[in-house]
Amino acid sequence: MVKVIFIQDDVYEELSKRKANKSFSSVIRSLLKETEKRTTIGDLVKAGPFLSEEHADKMTREISEARKHSESRDVKEVR
Repeated sequence: MVKVIFIQDDVYEELSKRKANKSFSSVIRSLLKETEKRTTIGDLVKAGPFLSEEHADKMTREISEARKHSESRDVKEVR
């Protein structure tokens, strides 16, 4: 089934850049799937200049060290 949607010009331009030889539906579907997954430190490094690889490695080490010293507990994942 085909639906008509209206988007702003800047959104259209961004989708067009990502489109290559794919359909707009495919690009949008892919973007929606990305928002469903959990973001990792590695994802942030790949995303851009938010975090250097060196800083991400340091954070990963610090988190691992903190986990060693924390008490074990049951945690439910919330989505």
